[in-house]
Amino acid sequence: MGMLEGKTAVVTGSGRGIGRGIALALARAGAKVVVNDPGVSLSGEGGDKGPADDVVETIQKAGGTAVANYGSVTDFAQAGKMIEQAVDAWGRVDILVNVAGNLRDRMIFNMAEDEWDAVIAVHLKGTFNTMRAASVQMREQRSGRIINMSSVSALGAPGQPNYAAAKAGILGLTWSSANALEKYGITVNAVMPSGATRMIDSTPRGAQVFNQQGKWPSELATGTDRDPENVAPLVVYLASDGAAGVNGQVFHARGFRYTLLAQPLAARAILSDGRWDPEELAEVFRARSARGCRRRRASRSARRSKSGRIASGPSSVRAGASGRRRRRSSDPGDACASVIDLADLPVVDDHAHPLLADPSAVTADGFAELFSEGRPPTMAAHVPHTSYFRRAVHGFADRLGVAPTIDAILHRRRELGDVAAADTLRASRVEQLLIDTGYPPDAMPLDTMRRVLPCAVHEVFRVETCAERLLSAGTSFDAFVERFRGELRDAARRSVALKSIVAYRSGLAIEAWRREDVVAAYDRAVGRARAGVPRLSDKPLLDELFRITLETCRDTGRPLQLHAGFGDPDIDLLQANPLLLRPLLEDARWRDVRFVVLHFAYPYTREAAFMTAVWPNVHLDLSLAFPFLGAGMVGPLIEALSLAPSTKLLYGSDVRALPELFAFAADWARAALAEAPGWLGTREGWSDGETRAAAARILSENARALYGLPRPA
Repeated sequence: MGMLEGKTAVVTGSGRGIGRGIALALARAGAKVVVNDPGVSLSGEGGDKGPADDVVETIQKAGGTAVANYGSVTDFAQAGKMIEQAVDAWGRVDILVNVAGNLRDRMIFNMAEDEWDAVIAVHLKGTFNTMRAASVQMREQRSGRIINMSSVSALGAPGQPNYAAAKAGILGLTWSSANALEKYGITVNAVMPSGATRMIDSTPRGAQVFNQQGKWPSELATGTDRDPENVAPLVVYLASDGAAGVNGQVFHARGFRYTLLAQPLAARAILSDGRWDPEELAEVFRARSARGCRRRRASRSARRSKSGRIASGPSSVRAGASGRRRRRSSDPGDACASVIDLADLPVVDDHAHPLLADPSAVTADGFAELFSEGRPPTMAAHVPHTSYFRRAVHGFADRLGVAPTIDAILHRRRELGDVAAADTLRASRVEQLLIDTGYPPDAMPLDTMRRVLPCAVHEVFRVETCAERLLSAGTSFDAFVERFRGELRDAARRSVALKSIVAYRSGLAIEAWRREDVVAAYDRAVGRARAGVPRLSDKPLLDELFRITLETCRDTGRPLQLHAGFGDPDIDLLQANPLLLRPLLEDARWRDVRFVVLHFAYPYTREAAFMTAVWPNVHLDLSLAFPFLGAGMVGPLIEALSLAPSTKLLYGSDVRALPELFAFAADWARAALAEAPGWLGTREGWSDGETRAAAARILSENARALYGLPRPA
């Protein structure tokens, strides 16, 4: 039995494109469908019963039930007849989907009155007409689902003032009706759809595609992320009983990704004790950097995100000795920036760890430990109350469709299997992973990861793990060094980078030691290894191994990743400040070594940003900070971007164990990167294209260039 078995639906504009896909999907889910389409041109002219009849025939051949309707939504009486047709045929109407649309694009200064009226009549008045009729019937039934099509053009598409106004009006109509009808068991939601339809064919870009490839975009879209039928699954869900708690929401549907958009929020306010004087108001606006409140040009790639706004707290502008009145500013984020949608940008994760040998076998305790750097199980009572844990649990629950509990999540993961878990990387556009194979020791091998994950997997070679393995041979120091050099050279040929965790062991203040001190340290390390404790901890030996690693990176051209900043309790945070590397950076021997400072060097983010700004061979990876800080990453990221070149920052996660965590971390990173560059860009006058370009560099392009990664076909 389908999700909509026994339901009846009316879908306007369902003879072609997005509406056709929705009508077919509703029918496949068990609904009986009134397929409405007058068969007019994009400009609303002519008429043809063929499109509606074709969809009805397709549904009936598949064993479904459907009838055609050729009325115009612009006519109040004809819109009412659509609803009556469903009630007369099947006794009720459960679902109304408003898709009918037309275009009359012109700039505001060129638009004729009839062009304005024609678009408003179909989109806004037409949506009202059908909703008015359906709401009467649904109110009597005490149930119903209404889904309206809006558009990202509502955010300000410059060449579509009529279309943008109509689609923005549909949002207001949706919100008003959702509030009014909720008590009758009726939900009203809106979708901003995307897909290559005949509307896209009619644009200059559509003509360009046709001239180049001999086919229209709508013909090329079938089965791809531009297929208009990709919108339909979301509509089927919103039309179902399972969506009873979803009301008054706006979704963006693009490709294989659905985004819940934020409701309008207050961005900034100033309050006076009395009526404002225009000159005083102008002064306050200057003081509050009002130039940052210019409306950013909205395009099809610039949309509100679910991610929220920057929260920097309230501030005030107070009067001085002049005795002017006090002004207060309620300033959540002090931002008027729009948020850029980065969902289509691929991700290269430049610092991560392997999967569990069997990701589906993770236990409840093991699951919770993934969200803490504390020593297991010392933080077990506190982990569930961290932002990282709660965010991840809700992410799993949303993706799996279960309650946000560990038991429900693990049970459903086991039911769906490893393939479904791995597919989350594809959905989140994780393109390549750079995996530190030095930790944990019992993880899934890289070759296995390459088979089970839908992305490229590259090795990052941890030098201390290699050295600890070689200690067990108990050779002379010189033989050990020669073998260590050979292992590093071999690793440099097959890996994309070397990595050191010397910050964990003895700190980043690397020193030059006498040979006898290094040999003595080596002998102590061998003794401990023979006793079953191979961990390197002697600073003279660690510093010498680091020097050899620098030589290898210089000679092979491989980047060197360096742990810096926070981590587990083993770290002496004072010794993990990347500024301690300054003597090495000023040493001419290492000027060609490319240093990648890991973990955003948090809390030494400012120091690390400074380093990227003054030393050409220093790069800053953002891993560990993204998953742990979540939305709190926006503030530090703004500071870093204010100083660091965007060509020096690289996305990384530092997650491990479960495939979904790589996907979640990528999504969280996009959310922060959608805000931080936008916050700066608004104030600095960046275009949306410049802001997206900065985000694209951080998410993937810098890593491809630095590590010499291939670009997937």
